[in-house]
Amino acid sequence: MTLVSVDDAKLAMESFGVGPALVCLHGGMGVDSSYLKTPAIVGLAGDRRRVVI
Repeated sequence: MTLVSVDDAKLAMESFGVGPALVCLHGGMGVDSSYLKTPAIVGLAGDRRRVVI
């Protein structure tokens, strides 16, 4: 997991694959990115697309 500074906030992100980014947003109280790390979503990554969660 990588921390990225945006203005005064630090955001955690993970990146899979290379190429233009497909950004998957999540949120809500008690919800984290673990439900986005499914084979179907991570499988979209490859040598032509980067999936950012």
